[in-house]
Amino acid sequence: MLKSGAAAGSKTAAVENLLIDLRSVRHLDIRLLDANGKLLAGNHVEAPVSSAPAWFVALVDLFSAPAPALARDVLLDGHTPGSIVLAADPSSETDEIWRTFRTLGGLAAILFLALNGLVYWLLVHSLAPLDKVLAAFAELQKGNYKIRLPKFRLAELARMSTLFNEMAATMEQARAAQCGLTRKLMLAQEEERRNLARELHDELGQCQAAIHAEACFIVKRAEQERGSVLESARAIVAVTADMQKLTRSMLARLRPSALSELGLEDSLRELVSAWAARQQQVACTLDVEGGLDDLDEPLQLAVYRIVQEALTNISRHSDADCVKIAVQRKSTDARIHLQIADNGKSERPPQPGLGLLGMQERVSGLGGYLELIAESERGFKVIAVLPIPGDSAGNRELAVAAVA
Repeated sequence: MLKSGAAAGSKTAAVENLLIDLRSVRHLDIRLLDANGKLLAGNHVEAPVSSAPAWFVALVDLFSAPAPALARDVLLDGHTPGSIVLAADPSSETDEIWRTFRTLGGLAAILFLALNGLVYWLLVHSLAPLDKVLAAFAELQKGNYKIRLPKFRLAELARMSTLFNEMAATMEQARAAQCGLTRKLMLAQEEERRNLARELHDELGQCQAAIHAEACFIVKRAEQERGSVLESARAIVAVTADMQKLTRSMLARLRPSALSELGLEDSLRELVSAWAARQQQVACTLDVEGGLDDLDEPLQLAVYRIVQEALTNISRHSDADCVKIAVQRKSTDARIHLQIADNGKSERPPQPGLGLLGMQERVSGLGGYLELIAESERGFKVIAVLPIPGDSAGNRELAVAAVA
């Protein structure tokens, strides 16, 4: 009997050793139980610890049904000392799935980021020329018809660049033709003014002089004879004096003779000095930089008329006590920069009058631009920029030959 028990114990020990050797079997949980269900041995003494997160284990369990355990009794010499239970252990398989998922997920994330980075770089590189196109359209809107776009590598953008350059060239030609017609119109207008001034001076002036002489003679005779005609003669003298003043004023506005006699700079100084003498409550200064007397006649007339009209508007609407006029012609800039600034009322009539419209027509006709700036509290500025014909430096500065 002792031998039988010893033999049974040795066989049970052999089974336990076998279970210990089966610990490398990861997917099965093999257990040896006694007759009372108590664990005697197993290939997994400790419960396996899964490296997969709980949410992943739950997700795997959701799509996989647990396998039923298989139990078999152990017979030793006709006795049943216990049983062996075989059960599936999915933890190791879940760990393998998790490691594979993590590796593939990491590779997918890296690939996703790389592809997105590549797409972003391609989009930025491809759409970068659009900034140049938008900048060119902005220049075109400002009236800079000399703007040109470079040839882009992308076929669609290259086609857009070609069409834009053709459009800008057409608009530049139309603008040049318009400027030419405007210059001819201004010359014709000034010629008509000269003729009118000549006729006023030659015909009307002689008549006024004759009337004045006759009136003076009548005054002398009336003083001698003490007749009633004395008052009428004196009235004629006063009226003819007023007519002569008015004629001289009209002649000065129709044709500033000082331009041909003194030149533009001295004519401007004479104009400003005469205006300041009439507006003694206003401090007016004139600053001239660069030579102005070699400019062509339309440009000189435009500068003179703009200053003249600006001073007229200031005396009528501004209520200013300080006026600053600056005319600049820089050696590096083939343009005339003209600015008339006052410290009067910034509110001007909502609809521009004939004077401002005349300024705009003159400036636009010469290919320049005019800007009217009303300060926030007090003050108003008239800024005009006029290109000098025959000098390409101003055109180069007005335009961006290629937006690069």
